[in-house]
Amino acid sequence: MRHRAALWQTIILVGLLASLLVHPGPVFALPVLVSASPEPDSVLTTLPSEVRLTFDRALADGGTWVSVINENGERFDLLDGHVHPDNRFVLSASLGVLPEGLYRVRYHAISLGGSTVLDGRYTFTIDLPEPSLVMLTPIDGSVWPDGRLEITLQTENIDFGVYNRRIRLYIDDRLVDELVTETATIEGLEPGVHRVRVVLTHFENEELPDTSSMAYISVPQPSSALADTPLAGFSPIPQLADLDQRGITTATLVLLGLGIVLGWAINRFSKRAGG
Repeated sequence: MRHRAALWQTIILVGLLASLLVHPGPVFALPVLVSASPEPDSVLTTLPSEVRLTFDRALADGGTWVSVINENGERFDLLDGHVHPDNRFVLSASLGVLPEGLYRVRYHAISLGGSTVLDGRYTFTIDLPEPSLVMLTPIDGSVWPDGRLEITLQTENIDFGVYNRRIRLYIDDRLVDELVTETATIEGLEPGVHRVRVVLTHFENEELPDTSSMAYISVPQPSSALADTPLAGFSPIPQLADLDQRGITTATLVLLGLGIVLGWAINRFSKRAGG
C-alpha cells in the first residue's frame, strides 16, 4: 500500500509539472509588444509629442519604464514614462523637441502579477521637409513714397512653434524685427535707397542661408519739401485787385492821349503826301 501511495504521488506531481509546462499560468507570462508609436524603423516628417507602446497584457508599475535617446546618448523623453492607470496595457512617455536624426527607444516591461521581464529596443528617424521663405513684397526696385513699408512673405514647412523659429527682418543690414507671422509694416523709413532682407532662424541664433530673400527699395524726398524751397530771383506778379485804382485811371488817360496824338499825326502826314 505504501508503494502504491508513493506511485500515485509521483504520477500527480509529474502531471502538475506537465500541465504548467503546456499551459503556463500568468506568473510565467512574458509581455509582448503589440504596437508602437512612433513605429520601429519609421521615418517621421513631423515631430511626435510622445512615445506610446501597447502590450498584450497588463503591466506592473514597478520596474516598467521607457526612454528615448539620440545617437549621442542624449535623452529626449521628459522622464515621465508611466503605465496608464485606465489602460494598463499601455506604456508612454512625453517627448521634448527632437532635432533631426536617429533615435533609439528602450523599454523594460513587467507583466502585472508576474516576475518575467521584457527588455526591448528599436529605432526611428526624424527627417523634416526643407523650409522655404519668399518675400512677395516689397519687390526689387519698388518705390514707397510715404516711407511706410508693407512686407508680405510666403512660407512653406515652417512651424514657428518648432525649434524656436523666427523670421529675421533686416533693413540696411540692421536687425529691426523678428517675425512669427507672414506680414509686417515698417513706418518712418528715411528718404533714400534701402536694402531689405529676411531670413529664417533655426533653434536660437542659427540662420538658414537657403531661406534668405532680399530686395532694394527707394523712398523719395517728400513733395512738400520742393514747395517750401524759395526760388532765387522770383518775385510774385501783382494781381489786378492789388493795384491802386488812381494809377489805373491815369495809365488809361495817358494811353488814350497817346492814341489821339498818334492818330492826328498820321492823318496830317497823309494829307501832305496827297497834296
